[in-house]
Order: sequence, then C-alpha cells, then structure tokens
Amino acid sequence: MPSPIKKIKKPEKPVPTPKGNPNQKEYYVKPLSQNDTLLSKNNKTTKPSTRTEKQPILVCDTYRDLFTFRQQPISEAFIERLAQDFVSWAINNEDAIILSDFPISMGIAPRTFDRWAAKHDALKFAKETVLQVIGNRRQRNGLKNKFNPSLVMTSMALYDEEWDNLEKLRNERKIAAQKNQPSDVKYTIVVDSYKDTPETK
Repeated sequence: MPSPIKKIKKPEKPVPTPKGNPNQKEYYVKPLSQNDTLLSKNNKTTKPSTRTEKQPILVCDTYRDLFTFRQQPISEAFIERLAQDFVSWAINNEDAIILSDFPISMGIAPRTFDRWAAKHDALKFAKETVLQVIGNRRQRNGLKNKFNPSLVMTSMALYDEEWDNLEKLRNERKIAAQKNQPSDVKYTIVVDSYKDTPETK
C-alpha cells in the first residue's frame, strides 16, 4: 500500500524589519494610561505620581517666639486656626480666667496678639467671644464666693461690655455730684488754747 501523504507546513512569513538596520527587531509599544504601573529602577512597580505642586504660602506677618526667641512667619491660615483654638481654650478650660494666658502658652506676646486681633477679623471676633466667656465665668465664681467678689467687681469692666458701661455711668454721676456741691462753703477752724504746764514748757 502506498504510504500516506504527509502535509507540509508552509513556512511563516518573517516579520519585516526596518531597512536601516537588518538585525533590529520590531516591537509594539502600548501607550500608558493612568491606571498602568511603571517599573522603577529597583524592579518594583509604582503608580504614576499624582502629587500636585505645593502652592507658595503668603506670609502676612512675623513674631518673636517667647520660647525660642526666633522670628516666626505666619499666614492667614495660621490666624484662623489660632482664633479657633482660642475660643476652644476659653470654653473647654475652667481655669481660663485670664485672657493673656492663652497667647503666652502659645509663645506669643500679648501685645502682638492684641495687634493681630485689631488687624484680623477672625481673631477679633474670637477675642470678643472669649472676653464674654471669661467674664461670665469670673462673675459666676464671684457669686459663689469661689473668687474674691471685690476683686471680680473691679476687673469685670475689662471682660464685659455691660459692666464697662455701668462703671462709666457711676463715674459720670460721681463727677456730676461733685460739681453740684456749693463752692462758697466756708469752714472755721477752732484751736483750743492750753495753759502752760511743766509738760508743755
């Protein structure tokens, strides 16, 4: 019997190569997308960096730190955070009875703090709120005799606007009363005469 006919495979067509370099092979390069990973120098796959460039911080003022004695720059964002911490300190701290304790604890001179409060609306609003909170606390403890009542009364005008107005009204009435007193009042001074005695000679 005749042997079966074997099928001869057709040779595959070679991949065309560039004309310039016959030994150079041709590869297909897939473009990278956002979700693709990159191969680093240490053969570790890393995702493409999505970090954005940091925006420059605008410095609005500087101050000398009370603890380090170095000049420190501040920004508007720093002032806003300081105002928030200021109100939180006054409300949540029962020992907050003196306003200047807060800036000193933050390494800021009280005069510098007052200058910022006069310049920045956020800190100005926070200071007004803190003054009311501290004033209420001082008055409440004075009524309970936890604080010296006379000392509380003499300083309440610094913390409460109503007390300040009341103090001004008292001073005005006192001045008016002094002006209404007659100025032509004459006083007579009588000096008793003593006879000479051995003790007075």
